[in-house]
Amino acid sequence: MQRFHFKLQKLLDYRKIREEQAEAEFAKATRVFLLEKDRLKQLETTLVETFDLLKAEQGKPSSLLMLKMFQDYIDRTREGIRLQAVKVAAAADRRQTCLRLFEEASRKRKVVDNLREKKLEQYQAEVLQEEQAFLDDLAGQRYIRNS
Repeated sequence: MQRFHFKLQKLLDYRKIREEQAEAEFAKATRVFLLEKDRLKQLETTLVETFDLLKAEQGKPSSLLMLKMFQDYIDRTREGIRLQAVKVAAAADRRQTCLRLFEEASRKRKVVDNLREKKLEQYQAEVLQEEQAFLDDLAGQRYIRNS
């Protein structure tokens, strides 16, 4: 009997490649999401540190210009936080989209992979049947010769 040949092997190979590509896109989107989230956390930390500096500065006699500079910096930092929060949300959406695409590609590959496994099991059962028939025939010939 000839060796096992799966007729849909090209499709399975294609779906494996698509799954790997989707996985790479998901990993990339996750890295971007984590990077954007880290930038947001840095901005929030900067804001807290600026408030701490402002409180320390308020205990001392300081100029109105210094307080105005603090206020402007705080306003810019808050605006940066708002913009960065939008970027984080967009990155999270992109990550979720990539995850769904990866899960779909994985599911499609598994369908064809399961079909391949079933066909392989069927092939192995047929090979086993043929071997058993051959051995039965061989035993029958041996019995006839020895009789």
